[in-house]
Amino acid sequence: MQAQRTTDMELVRSVITHPAVYPWCCDDAAPRAEDFAPLPADGDRALYVLVTDGQACGVFAFYQQNAVTTEAHTCVLPQMWGRTHLAAQAAIAWVFEHTAFERITTSVPQDNPLAARLARRAGMTHYGHNPGSFLRNGALLGVDLFGISRKELLCQSQQQS
Repeated sequence: MQAQRTTDMELVRSVITHPAVYPWCCDDAAPRAEDFAPLPADGDRALYVLVTDGQACGVFAFYQQNAVTTEAHTCVLPQMWGRTHLAAQAAIAWVFEHTAFERITTSVPQDNPLAARLARRAGMTHYGHNPGSFLRNGALLGVDLFGISRKELLCQSQQQS
């Protein structure tokens, strides 16, 4: 499994708007898939990590929150499902190896237990819940908050060795 930064915005768009992916990536305020345009790749403020395994498997969008924290958005194609945690681990490792970020966070709406499981399997820890903060299909949902730091990833790597 390989991870690398991409600035191919058409590839990013095609992964994010895949019919099996897009409904899980957005809330009720999101545009229709055909109208969606990703934020431009802009230094570390918006960066996209492409994960491949002989072919494109997914794109992880990272949006800078502050000088040391970035927020991850996972968009993995169906052929990778069941191994998504490996793609997430590769993307997380890439970010810590190639940027100055010290922490990666993600928000998981409560109607997506598979994404919460993915966050845990990728090494993230649950650190909170934001009630009533996400609107999908007219339902106001809570969001579970997960994160991992550079130091936590290093400790996990050392424990596995």
